[in-house]
Amino acid sequence: MNNVKKSDAETHPRFDTSPSSIASPLLGMTALVTGAARGIGAAIAIELGRQGARVMATDRDAAALGDTLGKLAEVGSGSATLSLDVTSSEQCFAAIERVNSEFGKTDIVVNAAGLYMSAPFLTLCTEDFQRLLDVNLFGTVNLMQAALPGMLARQYGRIVNIASTAGKRGGANQSAYSVSKHAVIGVTRCVAMEFAKTGVTVNAICPGPVRTDMLVGLWETQAALAGTSIDAVKSGMLKRIPIGRLIEPDEIAAMTAYLVSSQAGGLTGQAITVDGGMLQA
Repeated sequence: MNNVKKSDAETHPRFDTSPSSIASPLLGMTALVTGAARGIGAAIAIELGRQGARVMATDRDAAALGDTLGKLAEVGSGSATLSLDVTSSEQCFAAIERVNSEFGKTDIVVNAAGLYMSAPFLTLCTEDFQRLLDVNLFGTVNLMQAALPGMLARQYGRIVNIASTAGKRGGANQSAYSVSKHAVIGVTRCVAMEFAKTGVTVNAICPGPVRTDMLVGLWETQAALAGTSIDAVKSGMLKRIPIGRLIEPDEIAAMTAYLVSSQAGGLTGQAITVDGGMLQA
């Protein structure tokens, strides 16, 4: 006798192995991705679209979203763009309302908007810490609070927060950034546990060095602080990565696509490291 009630099956969809689902595993899903104008956020938005999701690609720099929207159109995603400052709770709630209005629901939220700073601890002021917390932590909190009510009402949702390996360890000249990313992992775990039985999963991804403009900025800053060359900083970083190369944005996008799929319903409260083995070295 089957003891699984119909309502349980509807609330927690099982792994669909039909040909159409395998070809487009996110078909019928809708997603909002922040920080989607470039780098990791853009790669995630495009990958979700490629796998069948309708994507609302957002960024504070709305003009820079054109390239992402063009690539989403190439993969056939029925998508749109929206200017969004994640530090504004009002804008975050309005963004979710916009997704619900245009797409009918919000199944997936990916918090990829982020701000980086590298500076000696004694040169930092309270405002420096607050600026990174406003974007990296409270931007994530704002979108989760905006999206969760609808997800809870439907008893289904996927939230992925892009943290960092800096949220799992300390590093010289990274105190403000590291604090903000530790906080992202902490709030991810707490929210995941609070809603673990609702059909909503909440996970974080902790990328190591990813080939983005932000990483180039890190090299430039670290080189200036150490009085050395950018090539020396880059070479030193590569030596600490066991696989011997940088992580590509597409690799973070692929992990995100899995976490937001129905197949990943058993994963919640996780902070998954994608760093080429760097934290193990």
